[in-house]
Amino acid sequence: MTDDEKRLMIEQAFALKEKLQEKLKKTREETEERKKEIEQLQKQISEGILLMEGETEILKGTKVKYFELFPERNYKQGSAAELHFRLAESQFYRLLSGYGTAKVKKVEYVCNPILINKFNAAREELKKKRGEEYSYPVLAFHGTAIANIQPICENGFKVPGEEGFAHATDSGFYGRGAYFSGYDSHCSPSKQELIIFRSDYILPQYIVHYKLDAGEFKYAVTGATKEAIKKKLAKIGKLYKKAVATKDKKIFTGYKFAFIGQMVDTPLAIEALVKRFGGHVCKNAVPFGGTVMTTGLFFNGYPATVPFDAPNIIICSITEYEAATPSTELQAYKNMNYHAFYREDFLYDSIIEGALKTLDDYAHD
Repeated sequence: MTDDEKRLMIEQAFALKEKLQEKLKKTREETEERKKEIEQLQKQISEGILLMEGETEILKGTKVKYFELFPERNYKQGSAAELHFRLAESQFYRLLSGYGTAKVKKVEYVCNPILINKFNAAREELKKKRGEEYSYPVLAFHGTAIANIQPICENGFKVPGEEGFAHATDSGFYGRGAYFSGYDSHCSPSKQELIIFRSDYILPQYIVHYKLDAGEFKYAVTGATKEAIKKKLAKIGKLYKKAVATKDKKIFTGYKFAFIGQMVDTPLAIEALVKRFGGHVCKNAVPFGGTVMTTGLFFNGYPATVPFDAPNIIICSITEYEAATPSTELQAYKNMNYHAFYREDFLYDSIIEGALKTLDDYAHD
């Protein structure tokens, strides 16, 4: 063997050794990564944490995702949706005081990667300072106006000293901070009030949709999501035309309707349709002062005002119902203890079917 051949053999041996070392390093890294994944899964299982479909990818980004969860008759063991809904529902019922007839209709699980990372970092910091026992989260409720819910879920809570913070009332019994309650109302003497002074100690996680005096609990027939409902309402014109073309049948006899917001056709056309099928439309208006009265009558050429005509079915457009600030008319009905408002498609589906549909299936959450 010549010197050149020996040198080539040695070079090939070193090259092979380097490749083997690189492969071994890569294998070790992959093994370590798999080990970490297994440890993470074990941690999730031990802590009762399950991920929703697509949540892993969401947690890698920055966008907020709202998972809509509905009550289901069947128990799906190992289902993240089932776990989240039942956790929020059971805690809500546990902390009720004075509203025994309230029913949870829907829960939104809020996944905000930025706030989750801040919260987890704060937990680790607290664990190092005070021990693991003091780092466990407390599931509490914070009551606020509907208009504030999304900004809180998107940007987190504001506490004194942070930009954009403003007290809604006063500085609080225990000083300036974000107040939470172990019950649905503040109750300081019984130690059910939590005051948080750091925003990263607070993680908005659930939005609970409920109704008071909801009566007997009923499961949603379809469990339709907000997106599915909006898709249906986007084609409401076709549904309306089909209802108009339906043969008359007195299915609304004894029912008095009120309409809030813009429907698919003019008020006169909607009223004519309701009357065709045996119903009555209440012509209530809201004058200055917020008191609902009935108008539209005239006496000797002058408008007359008569007492409020009470409806038993209030149809409200989704735009009106989901507005950040309720319209004067919607708020007036709420002030008069009307809590149930229904979608427009209830009217047309009932007409097309020739019988009243189940109102609960069309209720705004």
